[in-house]
Amino acid sequence: MKVNKHLSRLLTILLFAMLIYHCTGPAYEKMAIQQPLALISIEDSLRKSGLSKKLELSLAIAHREVGIDKMKLREYNTALEHFERSMRSLEKDTTLLYHTFICRGLIKYETGKKEKLWDAIELFNKASQLKPEEGSPHFYMGLSYHKLGNTDFDLIIDSYKRALSLNNNEELAYEVKTHLEEALRRERVLSEFWK
Repeated sequence: MKVNKHLSRLLTILLFAMLIYHCTGPAYEKMAIQQPLALISIEDSLRKSGLSKKLELSLAIAHREVGIDKMKLREYNTALEHFERSMRSLEKDTTLLYHTFICRGLIKYETGKKEKLWDAIELFNKASQLKPEEGSPHFYMGLSYHKLGNTDFDLIIDSYKRALSLNNNEELAYEVKTHLEEALRRERVLSEFWK
């Protein structure tokens, strides 16, 4: 009888622990996508009590999502910090790698220094290889070529045209068209000047 009580308590505790695990695991996974900042805000306390692989993965996804949001706000250094926190758990995640290359490229692009611009172009090219259907890496390459020398129209125009032929959101498509039209206009003016 005494053994049955202990066994009953042990089973109750075990069932309770399993219930908590199964209820919180999926909740953290969902939270990582829908409320990544909320999950990151409790990261320290979660780490103190120890992390399961699923929870570690959920935190990495949350950092990736916040990084992507920070990129949209042009907060590239903060975005990169979040991407780096995701790297260990998501080292083969194409979305993370793509955004990391774009982010690092934009940081180098913003310096305006010639050697950094070439590095930026290389990073944008790596991003384009990961997601060949995306136009933004080619747009950023065009901007970088323009910053390197605004008379190398072939590289600039080809990059913008390639960007337009691929996937872009409406805002980026408009920006690419605007830059392409300006590059074509400048090329025309320059060629007429030398006639």
